[in-house]
Amino acid sequence: MPLRLPIFPLGVVLFPGTPLPLHIFEPRYRRMLADCLAGDRRFGITPTGTTAELPEPGTVGCTAVVRVNQELADGRSNIIVLGAERFVLAGAVEDPAPYHVALVQPFEDDPGSDPPAESTDHLRELFSAYHLLLRQLHDTEPDDPELPGDSVGLSFHVSATVEADAGVK
Repeated sequence: MPLRLPIFPLGVVLFPGTPLPLHIFEPRYRRMLADCLAGDRRFGITPTGTTAELPEPGTVGCTAVVRVNQELADGRSNIIVLGAERFVLAGAVEDPAPYHVALVQPFEDDPGSDPPAESTDHLRELFSAYHLLLRQLHDTEPDDPELPGDSVGLSFHVSATVEADAGVK
């Protein structure tokens, strides 16, 4: 069943279960944030398109749930969103709001497409080594990352953390 959702096209990828800090400063997105906070605190983030254009139908995005909102004196806001469910953009909706609004459909993995347990274990080992090296590179104390136990959650966590271009993610 399609869902009507405000859309915020950004050059980043939001993954389910991962946090993303954002600085909201454009007037139309200040309005979007106010509308979201007055409603269910949700909007969609798509990694393609520009803020002037809605991405093409078929673009995959992720629902962002506003968890923290710090409004600044000049009307800008610093927020932290948490990725919820993935969606496929179905098409634009005519709306008087100054921001994009679209119909979206839930995006689910094909049943039975989870990788074998040994692949998940191997990813966990490789990511732990990557995480350690990354922390050493940034001269921060090493810690053991808390990794999701399931393969899908692990893949989202790894994808969100790996330093790579949005197109790669």
